[in-house]
Amino acid sequence: MGRHTVLVVDDEPAALAVISARIEAAGYHVKQAGSGETALESVKKLKPDLIILDVMMPGLNGYEVAAKLKQRKETCETPIIMVTAKAEDQDKMSGLKSGAVYYVTKPYEPRDLLSKIRIALEKD
Repeated sequence: MGRHTVLVVDDEPAALAVISARIEAAGYHVKQAGSGETALESVKKLKPDLIILDVMMPGLNGYEVAAKLKQRKETCETPIIMVTAKAEDQDKMSGLKSGAVYYVTKPYEPRDLLSKIRIALEKD
């Protein structure tokens, strides 16, 4: 089996670069999207094994993107991990209700995110 492809979606270039580098260093193939709209378009041809999704983005936010992905036949089974600064319980519930398998709040421990990625991909 080849390397898993992870799509990282974040509107902040610095956050996108840091998260992508950590995931790539762990042996995953990483693709990036700078907006929710770009992510929805990208998944059609990328067919990622997992999606890391920021919540606070202009245009479509992470909750909206996750909900749309879960409605599509080709991505309804794709695990989504939300990574965000929104740490209130209500935010976490919104993330999980929209389809995320994990909700990780910033700042986060990189090992914690990588273990959640590994677990989500094993369930797949």
